[in-house]
Amino acid sequence: MAAKGDQMSMELCRRCGVLRNVCVTTSRRTVVQPDGTTIEVETRAYHCETCNTFIRSEDVKEADDTVGDQSAQT
Repeated sequence: MAAKGDQMSMELCRRCGVLRNVCVTTSRRTVVQPDGTTIEVETRAYHCETCNTFIRSEDVKEADDTVGDQSAQT
């Protein structure tokens, strides 16, 4: 799971064979859907803090900011 706030995220490193803190690298890109619409996708890559071995990655769709603004007003 991704870290929230100041907490460190820990994952099992296959190379070290134990739980290790992870370094999380994020990147954002725009993806064009088959129907022509675009969405923002954030990719999070997790690497072992000790040996820098890749552990996993996940893609997260970015929420539309206008949806959050409308729900806050009601």
